Amino acid sequence: MNHPLNRRVAPLAAVFLLGLIGACGEPPKPDASDTDHGEATVEDYVRGPHNGRLLEDGAFALEMTIFETGVPPQYRIYPYKDGAPLDPSSVDLTVKLHRLG
Repeated sequence: MNHPLNRRVAPLAAVFLLGLIGACGEPPKPDASDTDHGEATVEDYVRGPHNGRLLEDGAFALEMTIFETGVPPQYRIYPYKDGAPLDPSSVDLTVKLHRLG
């Protein structure tokens, strides 16, 4: 039976089903452009042995970690010279934290 309504509904149903099937795939993986401003992703910076941010200037390097879950920010500093750990008391360091927003 070739009813005029069936001829109109069939293409719409096909488009709907194709869209539904396409939506069932894997979600896209976020890239760096998907993050909000100020959010760092793992790939944005070099990490040190303690999984903190590693800042390098020639032979001197400083690894910095921050912990702030339920407490004021607590920093851990790991200084290095030529890849070897330095005594933290041999480094004069001041840290200022500025929050955006």
